[in-house]
Amino acid sequence: MISPAIRCLKQQLSSTIHLVCKTEYSATVMHNPHIDKVYTLGSNWPHLMGQLKSEQYDLIIDLHKTMRSFRMRTGLKAPAISFDKKSLSHRLHMVLPAFDLAGEHVIHRIFAGLKDLRLVDDEIGMEVYIDDATEQIIERRLNDLNMQQGYTVIALGGSHPTKRVPAALAAEYISASQEHIILLGGKDTIDEAREVMDRASRYVHNGVGQYSLLESFAIVKRCGHIITGDTGLMHFAAAADRNMVVVYGSTSPAFGMYPYYGKHASGRAHYLCPDQLGCWPCSKAGRPTCPKKHMNCLHQWKAEEIISKINKEPKRNSQA
Repeated sequence: MISPAIRCLKQQLSSTIHLVCKTEYSATVMHNPHIDKVYTLGSNWPHLMGQLKSEQYDLIIDLHKTMRSFRMRTGLKAPAISFDKKSLSHRLHMVLPAFDLAGEHVIHRIFAGLKDLRLVDDEIGMEVYIDDATEQIIERRLNDLNMQQGYTVIALGGSHPTKRVPAALAAEYISASQEHIILLGGKDTIDEAREVMDRASRYVHNGVGQYSLLESFAIVKRCGHIITGDTGLMHFAAAADRNMVVVYGSTSPAFGMYPYYGKHASGRAHYLCPDQLGCWPCSKAGRPTCPKKHMNCLHQWKAEEIISKINKEPKRNSQA
């Protein structure tokens, strides 16, 4: 979600931009032409800080606002700016759902934090760059699977179980639909994928644990629809201008982390939000378990509700 700010910094201010990110996310930024150098957060903090200090930065922009990023910008002793994460407002909304958050996207808050730089949002939206080798790998794989276009992605992954599309719901959708489907997710959702395959009445391609992050994005980039939770692939799908249905669990789009499309995008996002539940939302970023032990925010949905969102009629495929 930082790509719009990075693009505008490069294009409007001709900035030299260095980015520090977690190692597991470096692939999503390393091919971005607006970024001049990428540093990764590893276990050797003194070495990293030594490298960063040698760059003698004119300005630090903290788009993460954690204790670690505060420690980093303090150690670099350079002017720093950040943005308002609205953490207090989010906590109030969880306790008092009637408390209005105005639905401001976090990207808008980032640009508000950079107002002293006179940066203007170009409203192009987010972007993720994929290297040619990855594109070719996925092209060949989709050709082998005879899935060049029109398929649906079901994203089973998520940073927390309370943000993931339930296996039962995914299986029910597969059984009620007839298009080609690809399951995506990390190795931590392999068991959920097996449950989906066991429950579903027909075969789909189980890609869970098989693809890298960039390969997964290349698959999403080519899909017709994606069914996802509040996850990274949701944001990737928005960057690729894909249509999607987002199944919200413990989090809420009111926190400003909903899919962000560009001004001229054709893709659309539809939400399944359990707004009738008094305990929803219960988290800004997700929880490992449901505080109420029932997970009704995720388990109440039926496949027909997803199908209606993407204007499809339920059809049971006769394939075994």
